[in-house]
Amino acid sequence: MHNGTEKRKTTALRVRNPRHKGGNDIAPRIPLRLRDARQRIGAWSQTLGRQVHEHPGRSVALAVGAGYLLGGGLFSRLTGRVLGTGLRIGFRLLVPFLAQSIVTEQIHPDNKETQT
Repeated sequence: MHNGTEKRKTTALRVRNPRHKGGNDIAPRIPLRLRDARQRIGAWSQTLGRQVHEHPGRSVALAVGAGYLLGGGLFSRLTGRVLGTGLRIGFRLLVPFLAQSIVTEQIHPDNKETQT
């Protein structure tokens, strides 16, 4: 039976490592992991700053695109219209080349290119 006067034991946070028989204390390594995380964030920040400075147009386009997607624009009417227009333009440019290659193959079946 427990009475209210008994002290509770506090244990260090331990994680089992399959390579070692005993546990490893994580608590002493937390400051090292925080320092590593800060260094990585600093490196990412410098890289991002350099990219924005070297390619400002691309950076703005990426930011606008990410905002559009995060704002729910992926399944909007505007997206459907833009994609539909792009597909129609693509097909209008592609169909004459396909038709020409089909006609050329029908007229000159001897001149087939061999692929190696």
